[in-house]
Amino acid sequence: MNTPLQVGARRLTADIAVQILARALNLVLGVVVTLVLVRDLGSRGFGVWSTLLAITQIASSFGDLGLDQIAIARASDDRTREADWLGALLSLRVLLAVPMTVGSIAAVLVLVGGHEDKLAGVLLSCVLLANAPTTLNVAFQLRVRNDISMGILTTNSIVWAAAAAAVVLASGTITDLAAAFLVTSALTSAGTALLALRLTPVRFAGTRQLWPALLRVGLGV
Repeated sequence: MNTPLQVGARRLTADIAVQILARALNLVLGVVVTLVLVRDLGSRGFGVWSTLLAITQIASSFGDLGLDQIAIARASDDRTREADWLGALLSLRVLLAVPMTVGSIAAVLVLVGGHEDKLAGVLLSCVLLANAPTTLNVAFQLRVRNDISMGILTTNSIVWAAAAAAVVLASGTITDLAAAFLVTSALTSAGTALLALRLTPVRFAGTRQLWPALLRVGLGV
Protein backbone atom coordinates (compact mmCIF):
# COMPACT_ATOMS: atom_id res chain seq x y z
CA MET A 1 0.00 0.00 0.00
CA ASN A 2 1.37 3.41 -0.93
CA THR A 3 2.01 5.92 1.83
CA PRO A 4 1.51 9.56 0.76
CA LEU A 5 4.29 11.98 1.57
CA GLN A 6 3.20 14.41 4.27
CA VAL A 7 4.57 17.93 3.83
CA GLY A 8 3.78 20.87 6.10
CA ALA A 9 2.79 24.34 4.92
CA ARG A 10 5.98 25.88 6.35
CA ARG A 11 8.18 23.47 4.41
CA LEU A 12 6.25 24.12 1.21
CA THR A 13 6.58 27.88 1.68
CA ALA A 14 10.30 27.62 2.37
CA ASP A 15 10.73 25.35 -0.66
CA ILE A 16 9.05 27.86 -2.96
CA ALA A 17 10.96 30.81 -1.48
CA VAL A 18 14.29 29.04 -1.99
CA GLN A 19 13.42 28.34 -5.61
CA ILE A 20 12.52 31.97 -6.30
CA LEU A 21 15.69 33.35 -4.68
CA ALA A 22 17.94 30.77 -6.31
CA ARG A 23 16.51 31.34 -9.77
CA ALA A 24 16.97 35.10 -9.38
CA LEU A 25 20.60 34.60 -8.37
CA ASN A 26 21.21 32.22 -11.27
CA LEU A 27 19.68 34.73 -13.66
CA VAL A 28 22.09 37.41 -12.46
CA LEU A 29 25.07 35.05 -12.77
CA GLY A 30 23.93 34.08 -16.27
CA VAL A 31 23.75 37.70 -17.37
CA VAL A 32 27.22 38.42 -15.95
CA VAL A 33 28.79 35.43 -17.72
CA THR A 34 27.07 36.38 -20.98
CA LEU A 35 28.47 39.92 -20.79
CA VAL A 36 31.96 38.57 -20.07
CA LEU A 37 31.78 36.19 -23.04
CA VAL A 38 30.44 38.87 -25.39
CA ARG A 39 33.30 41.15 -24.43
CA ASP A 40 35.93 38.42 -24.77
CA LEU A 41 34.73 36.57 -27.87
CA GLY A 42 33.56 39.55 -29.87
CA SER A 43 30.52 39.60 -32.12
CA ARG A 44 31.62 36.75 -34.40
CA GLY A 45 32.96 34.54 -31.63
CA PHE A 46 29.88 34.99 -29.47
CA GLY A 47 27.71 34.33 -32.51
CA VAL A 48 29.49 30.99 -33.00
CA TRP A 49 29.12 30.19 -29.28
CA SER A 50 25.40 30.96 -29.40
CA THR A 51 24.99 28.82 -32.51
CA LEU A 52 26.73 25.87 -30.88
CA LEU A 53 24.55 26.16 -27.79
CA ALA A 54 21.46 26.37 -29.98
CA ILE A 55 22.44 23.17 -31.81
CA THR A 56 22.90 21.25 -28.55
CA GLN A 57 19.64 22.61 -27.12
CA ILE A 58 17.70 21.59 -30.22
CA ALA A 59 19.27 18.13 -30.05
CA SER A 60 18.39 17.80 -26.36
CA SER A 61 14.76 18.66 -27.04
CA PHE A 62 14.38 15.45 -29.06
CA GLY A 63 15.26 13.40 -25.99
CA ASP A 64 13.31 15.38 -23.42
CA LEU A 65 9.81 14.02 -24.05
CA GLY A 66 8.66 15.20 -20.63
CA LEU A 67 10.08 12.01 -19.13
CA ASP A 68 10.96 13.60 -15.79
CA GLN A 69 7.40 14.69 -15.06
CA ILE A 70 6.02 11.37 -16.23
CA ALA A 71 8.38 9.51 -13.89
CA ILE A 72 7.42 11.80 -11.01
CA ALA A 73 3.74 11.08 -11.57
CA ARG A 74 4.31 7.34 -11.81
CA ALA A 75 6.57 7.19 -8.75
CA SER A 76 4.17 9.33 -6.72
CA ASP A 77 1.30 6.96 -7.52
CA ASP A 78 3.42 3.86 -6.92
CA ARG A 79 5.71 4.62 -3.96
CA THR A 80 6.59 0.96 -3.45
CA ARG A 81 8.31 0.97 -6.86
CA GLU A 82 9.83 4.45 -6.67
CA ALA A 83 13.37 3.05 -6.95
CA ASP A 84 12.34 1.13 -10.09
CA TRP A 85 10.81 4.21 -11.74
CA LEU A 86 13.94 6.25 -10.99
CA GLY A 87 16.15 3.50 -12.39
CA ALA A 88 14.01 3.26 -15.51
CA LEU A 89 14.15 7.03 -15.98
CA LEU A 90 17.93 7.25 -15.57
CA SER A 91 18.71 4.28 -17.81
CA LEU A 92 16.35 5.58 -20.50
CA ARG A 93 17.86 9.06 -20.28
CA VAL A 94 21.37 7.67 -20.76
CA LEU A 95 20.18 5.55 -23.69
CA LEU A 96 18.50 8.53 -25.39
CA ALA A 97 21.52 10.77 -24.72
CA VAL A 98 23.72 8.68 -27.01
CA PRO A 99 21.87 9.38 -30.31
CA MET A 100 21.24 12.96 -29.16
CA THR A 101 24.97 13.48 -28.70
CA VAL A 102 25.83 11.84 -32.02
CA GLY A 103 23.19 13.90 -33.82
CA SER A 104 24.44 17.11 -32.25
CA ILE A 105 28.03 16.34 -33.25
CA ALA A 106 26.93 15.57 -36.81
CA ALA A 107 25.04 18.87 -37.01
CA VAL A 108 28.07 20.76 -35.70
CA LEU A 109 30.40 19.19 -38.26
CA VAL A 110 28.01 20.04 -41.09
CA LEU A 111 26.91 23.54 -40.06
CA VAL A 112 29.99 25.01 -38.38
CA GLY A 113 33.19 26.00 -40.14
CA GLY A 114 36.71 26.12 -38.77
CA HIS A 115 38.59 23.44 -36.84
CA GLU A 116 38.52 25.37 -33.55
CA ASP A 117 34.78 26.00 -33.74
CA LYS A 118 34.03 22.40 -34.71
CA LEU A 119 36.05 21.09 -31.77
CA ALA A 120 34.21 23.42 -29.42
CA GLY A 121 30.93 22.15 -30.84
CA VAL A 122 31.92 18.53 -30.30
CA LEU A 123 32.80 19.27 -26.67
CA LEU A 124 29.49 21.07 -26.10
CA SER A 125 27.65 18.17 -27.71
CA CYS A 126 29.23 15.81 -25.18
CA VAL A 127 27.49 17.81 -22.46
CA LEU A 128 24.24 16.11 -23.54
CA LEU A 129 25.64 12.74 -22.46
CA ALA A 130 27.34 14.14 -19.37
CA ASN A 131 24.08 15.72 -18.23
CA ALA A 132 22.03 12.51 -18.39
CA PRO A 133 22.41 11.70 -14.64
CA THR A 134 20.99 15.11 -13.70
CA THR A 135 17.58 13.58 -14.41
CA LEU A 136 17.84 12.24 -10.84
CA ASN A 137 16.78 15.75 -9.79
CA VAL A 138 13.32 14.18 -9.76
CA ALA A 139 14.30 12.46 -6.50
CA PHE A 140 14.46 15.87 -4.83
CA GLN A 141 11.08 16.85 -6.25
CA LEU A 142 9.54 13.63 -4.98
CA ARG A 143 10.79 14.51 -1.49
CA VAL A 144 9.86 18.20 -1.85
CA ARG A 145 13.55 19.06 -1.46
CA ASN A 146 13.89 21.55 -4.27
CA ASP A 147 16.30 23.44 -2.04
CA ILE A 148 18.83 20.75 -2.93
CA SER A 149 18.11 21.14 -6.65
CA MET A 150 18.48 24.90 -6.40
CA GLY A 151 21.69 24.52 -4.41
CA ILE A 152 23.13 22.31 -7.15
CA LEU A 153 21.99 24.71 -9.87
CA THR A 154 23.51 27.69 -8.07
CA THR A 155 26.78 25.87 -7.44
CA ASN A 156 26.91 24.97 -11.13
CA SER A 157 26.38 28.61 -12.09
CA ILE A 158 29.09 29.81 -9.71
CA VAL A 159 31.60 27.19 -10.89
CA TRP A 160 30.84 27.94 -14.56
CA ALA A 161 31.18 31.68 -13.96
CA ALA A 162 34.54 31.14 -12.25
CA ALA A 163 35.71 28.77 -15.00
CA ALA A 164 34.66 31.16 -17.76
CA ALA A 165 36.43 34.05 -16.00
CA ALA A 166 39.58 31.93 -15.64
CA VAL A 167 39.56 31.06 -19.34
CA VAL A 168 39.06 34.70 -20.31
CA LEU A 169 41.85 35.90 -18.00
CA ALA A 170 44.15 33.25 -19.45
CA SER A 171 43.28 34.43 -22.98
CA GLY A 172 41.78 31.05 -23.77
CA THR A 173 39.93 30.09 -26.94
CA ILE A 174 36.33 29.12 -27.59
CA THR A 175 37.48 25.50 -27.33
CA ASP A 176 38.81 26.18 -23.84
CA LEU A 177 35.44 27.66 -22.89
CA ALA A 178 33.64 24.61 -24.25
CA ALA A 179 35.96 22.29 -22.32
CA ALA A 180 35.34 24.26 -19.14
CA PHE A 181 31.59 24.06 -19.73
CA LEU A 182 31.79 20.30 -20.25
CA VAL A 183 33.82 19.75 -17.09
CA THR A 184 31.48 21.95 -15.07
CA SER A 185 28.46 20.04 -16.38
CA ALA A 186 30.06 16.66 -15.66
CA LEU A 187 30.91 17.67 -12.08
CA THR A 188 27.39 18.98 -11.52
CA SER A 189 25.90 15.82 -12.96
CA ALA A 190 28.04 13.61 -10.72
CA GLY A 191 27.16 15.69 -7.67
CA THR A 192 23.46 15.48 -8.49
CA ALA A 193 23.61 11.69 -8.81
CA LEU A 194 25.54 11.26 -5.55
CA LEU A 195 23.15 13.44 -3.54
CA ALA A 196 20.10 11.77 -5.07
CA LEU A 197 21.44 8.31 -4.26
CA ARG A 198 21.97 9.37 -0.64
CA LEU A 199 18.35 10.51 -0.46
CA THR A 200 16.65 7.57 -2.13
CA PRO A 201 17.62 4.21 -3.68
CA VAL A 202 17.66 3.70 -7.43
CA ARG A 203 17.15 0.22 -8.83
CA PHE A 204 18.09 -0.82 -12.37
CA ALA A 205 17.41 -4.55 -12.42
CA GLY A 206 14.34 -5.29 -14.52
CA THR A 207 13.49 -1.62 -15.10
CA ARG A 208 13.55 -1.96 -18.90
CA GLN A 209 9.98 -3.20 -18.67
CA LEU A 210 8.99 0.27 -17.40
CA TRP A 211 10.44 2.06 -20.44
CA PRO A 212 7.30 1.57 -22.58
CA ALA A 213 5.15 3.19 -19.87
CA LEU A 214 7.41 6.26 -19.91
CA LEU A 215 7.78 6.41 -23.68
CA ARG A 216 4.12 5.86 -24.43
CA VAL A 217 3.24 9.17 -22.80
CA GLY A 218 6.49 10.91 -23.70
CA LEU A 219 6.28 10.25 -27.43
CA GLY A 220 2.74 11.58 -27.43
CA VAL A 221 4.03 14.77 -25.84
